[in-house]
Amino acid sequence: MTHDYLDAQGNIHVTPEQAEAYYENRKQMKKKAKNIILNAVLVILALVIVATGIYTAVTFADIQKSKKEALELAELTTFDVNEGAFNKNYDGVSFPAGILDEYKAAYAANDHLVGWIKVPETTIDFPVVQCENNSAYLQYDFYRNYSERGSIYLDCRNDIAGDDTSFIIYGHNFYDGTMFSPLENYEQLDFYKKAPVIEFDTILKKQKWKVFSVFITTASENEDNGYLFNYIYPYLQGENYKAFLSELTKRSLINTTVDVMPSDKLLILSTCTKMLDFSSSRRADGRCVIVARAVRDGESDKVDVTQATANSNAKFPQIWYTKNKLENPYANDDRWEPIATR
Repeated sequence: MTHDYLDAQGNIHVTPEQAEAYYENRKQMKKKAKNIILNAVLVILALVIVATGIYTAVTFADIQKSKKEALELAELTTFDVNEGAFNKNYDGVSFPAGILDEYKAAYAANDHLVGWIKVPETTIDFPVVQCENNSAYLQYDFYRNYSERGSIYLDCRNDIAGDDTSFIIYGHNFYDGTMFSPLENYEQLDFYKKAPVIEFDTILKKQKWKVFSVFITTASENEDNGYLFNYIYPYLQGENYKAFLSELTKRSLINTTVDVMPSDKLLILSTCTKMLDFSSSRRADGRCVIVARAVRDGESDKVDVTQATANSNAKFPQIWYTKNKLENPYANDDRWEPIATR
């Protein structure tokens, strides 16, 4: 209201009509401000929905692209012998001695190829590469192009033609069915019973492997009372190797009927897992690890899974017990360490 409504003493005098007009104006101004805020919220919400839709569409397209590329890679080992594919002339390619015919096409595409892995009941059907370090293929695909999902690769210390006691293979887990994501299925007994045998051929030798341990660990010693279970060591011997095999059995989520001896060669598959995470914002450095032993010469590749059971006393890292508010019965357990013999 203006000074026109003031008397000589400075008191305000207005008519009922003027007062009603004033308060109606105030009411309209508040309504207008409320509408502006509401419209802003709706615009922000719409932008969030659009952004989420775009992200979902891009992610879905990326997953489909990755699966399509995986199928195309698998075709590198598909040959029609009648068309003479095994005798194809690869100009300029120098093959290592003893390479299997079925892997020549893939090797010609990338001479970092050292093998091929297939896991039944999953989408895992991939070439395995190896480089001079373990970071080269974290973000590069088989054709050495940038890829967030990277490649499946063998530990740089392994020698496929040597006498390593363990082949160690890594792959990303994007929790979307690509790369090594399906390995987490082994955390369930029912899945193990469907896929107890894995195929991993080097380019020099075909081989099947019987799974005998599935365990969860961490790559951070801070999450296990200052201890790091170093399962990624390629060569062990003697009592140290026996103790390692015992540790793998103790940690396994599944009690299998597969026996394992110090003379057996192991296949160790390692990927990430969310099992140790407290929440989406409080992530752990968890690893899901599958360990299998080579099918012995003259041995059947069949596994009796009817007697396999879930291990209710499996050994976990400390963070798992903390997360589940349980006492760690293995807190004072012996801490196995690899003894380097090379």
